[in-house]
Amino acid sequence: MTDHEPYEALCALAATGQLTAPERAGFDVHCVQCPGCRRQLQDLISIGLQLQLDAATRAISSPMPAGSLERFRARAMREGIALRSAP
Repeated sequence: MTDHEPYEALCALAATGQLTAPERAGFDVHCVQCPGCRRQLQDLISIGLQLQLDAATRAISSPMPAGSLERFRARAMREGIALRSAP
């Protein structure tokens, strides 16, 4: 393992907001000096945002499969999960 490998792994965690405050502070210090990690972080953030946008677009444009809401409610009741009524 090289000295740089831990930072490569931290890029994915940073892009998804999963670093602790001390990890993020150390990662930010490293990124000031490392254009490769800055670029990788931006790429991963971009990919994540595109995936979220694609998923949201599909969710809006695709109807739910027949009976899925009923199956969801039935499972929630079986598992003791209280559901609120829609407004």
